[in-house]
Amino acid sequence: MIELLNLKIKGRSLQDKIVPIRVAASGIAELANLFLMDKFDLAYSLNGALNCELKINLFPKSLSGLIKPNGYFICSIRNSVCASEMLSHLFAFQFDKCTPRKKQPMMVSVGGKDIPAFYYKPEEFARFFKPWFEVRRIIALPAIIPPAYLSEYFVKLGPIARVAEKLDSFISEIPLMNLLGDQTLFVFQKSG
Repeated sequence: MIELLNLKIKGRSLQDKIVPIRVAASGIAELANLFLMDKFDLAYSLNGALNCELKINLFPKSLSGLIKPNGYFICSIRNSVCASEMLSHLFAFQFDKCTPRKKQPMMVSVGGKDIPAFYYKPEEFARFFKPWFEVRRIIALPAIIPPAYLSEYFVKLGPIARVAEKLDSFISEIPLMNLLGDQTLFVFQKSG
């Protein structure tokens, strides 16, 4: 991804505005040594990238050193329990597939390589950040729609699927429902 980003930056002559850096989340403190810069107002990590960090416990403290007081960190992680995934397999009589996230780590394909990923319960993940950040929002991504790999079954529901999609946006932040999606989106704010 960094190589592709470098090509896009060069193609658009943005070298003086964007500097791609490859660093593990647990080593993010290295950024402070690479640049003489102010701290950031916002940082983000989406689509479960942090699930692949083997030393996740080191990340929040390092990140807090790079974020301004009252700044934000927005991220999404893959959950260890996904209610819509369980129900989808249950309704398809695939009982052996109802809890695919139970075994940790899970091997996920990233760029053609299988790497270990640790899926978390949202409340467990939030505890990693507690000393440095406060949780401002927790949103299921999605709450009742099955994960993308089950979309072929879901789209066959036709009008029911469309209603479920509309309903999902309303219930994705309701307590408990916001903890059982395929992913959870967190909005953390650095403690002042």
